[in-house]
Amino acid sequence: MRRRLLLILVAATLVTVVPATAASAHGERSQEGFLRMRTVGWTDVNFTRDTVMQGETVTVTGVVKILDAWPSSLAKGVPNTCFMSMIAPGPTIVLKERTINGESMPTRIDCTKGRAYDFSMTFAGRRVGRWHVHPAFAVKGAGTLIGPGPGSTSRRTRPASSTRPPCWAARPSTSRTTSCRSSGSGSP
Repeated sequence: MRRRLLLILVAATLVTVVPATAASAHGERSQEGFLRMRTVGWTDVNFTRDTVMQGETVTVTGVVKILDAWPSSLAKGVPNTCFMSMIAPGPTIVLKERTINGESMPTRIDCTKGRAYDFSMTFAGRRVGRWHVHPAFAVKGAGTLIGPGPGSTSRRTRPASSTRPPCWAARPSTSRTTSCRSSGSGSP
């Protein structure tokens, strides 16, 4: 009996002490299937680079379309006010410029079901580290819908799918080049 109790105590200690692995579902894959398949579609999403010096800029371009299959339970079935942004963990990036359909758009836009929006967002690295960043499309009454990050594949013929954990790295100007893709963790 004492041996079993000791074994259970050791097992419980190991479970609480051993660090957990990084979550494999993040970004667009962390959202429910009905959100990914029926709300917005992301195509041709490209990041100009995945590793930058602190203060350097990165431009994200692509197309986001509000699908005709938009659920009636979100935004009363009629999305009409939207906002394009970047998702990052805290103040790790600074958004410099946001262009939607060729026009500078610092605030919200009026949106409609079935319409596609070409976007370009330029941001700069603020904090040094490795961070997950994603374009995001927020819809009033529905919340924020996350798009593919760097390291994700986004093609016109298939829905976006991650091939490895998306991340983006900012380095101080004194450090050597390190690839964002060298390890699976997205946090410093």
